[in-house]
Amino acid sequence: MARLDVLEHAFAALPARGGVRRMLIDFRQTAWDCEETHRALSHATRERFALTPANTGIRVAIVNQRWGGRVADNEHWFLTRDDALRWLVQ
Repeated sequence: MARLDVLEHAFAALPARGGVRRMLIDFRQTAWDCEETHRALSHATRERFALTPANTGIRVAIVNQRWGGRVADNEHWFLTRDDALRWLVQ
């Protein structure tokens, strides 16, 4: 949660490039102590950054080891960092 605080302050201090904030979250090396922790972090992140399908001011690429695909226009999941970065900058 402390890292979310740091990221939130960094976003507030820097203007969004082209009106869109881009975020890459890499969970490939993350070991969750339980699924409840994972859900709590996901909920907190979505709430803090207003990550909803209607928010066109943010794009989030999530890298993980389980699956890839489109969650919404502004949120995609990837298996590789390179694919995630390509999507973020398009």
